[in-house]
Amino acid sequence: NIKSSNADISVVNLHKEYDDRFEPAADVFKGSVSGEKALEFLYKPNMSIYINVACAKLYKKDLFKDVRYPVGKCHEDGFTTYRLLYAASIVCFSDEDLYCYYQREGSIMNKFSENRLNEYEVYIEREKFFKDNNLKELEMQNKKTRCACIKSLTVKMFDYDMNKQTRKKWLAVFRQDLKSNITQASINSGKLYNYIYLCSPWWFHKLCILKRRLGKALRKKNEISSIVSLIFKTVYARM
Repeated sequence: NIKSSNADISVVNLHKEYDDRFEPAADVFKGSVSGEKALEFLYKPNMSIYINVACAKLYKKDLFKDVRYPVGKCHEDGFTTYRLLYAASIVCFSDEDLYCYYQREGSIMNKFSENRLNEYEVYIEREKFFKDNNLKELEMQNKKTRCACIKSLTVKMFDYDMNKQTRKKWLAVFRQDLKSNITQASINSGKLYNYIYLCSPWWFHKLCILKRRLGKALRKKNEISSIVSLIFKTVYARM
């Protein structure tokens, strides 16, 4: 693909494998685009993980002249991939599933610690980069997604019972950030959740738990309904 497209980066599709299940590859874009256009995929459904991770890609080594993966950081690809894409003239994408992304239980990415909050730092650095390079639309997209990231990380901090002092420190940072960007955040998700968060991250977490449980109950109800419907259809067909 690099040869046929004269590309600087070649990206292939991937699937995820867990010890107890298989997650098939998603439907993704196929074709060649400029590096700047490829940056838009960082914020597209089905494409964000596919494009952001370091794996499942071939890079021309010249792209790494001024780029290095940061030492000691979680989400180190988040700190670098956008820079590599911006430096590339052409990025080619294949929809072929050619990479197995194994998800090991107990790995750094499958457990939560303060290091996982480096994800928030990724958004801060990206936004500065986009601003410095006059990429206004990407800067706005990053701002919206950062607000969603704040809420996701907050839920995880409570779920995993993070040290109270550490959690308090980060919640102060997150609340100030969300307060400053409430208009952009509300475009991406319901205003109610955002204002509840600003009043109390603890109550926001409780609301998320309730929503999670209701969703689980609804899915179970739908599964039971589908099974009952299938039984009736089978019995009716045999009458």
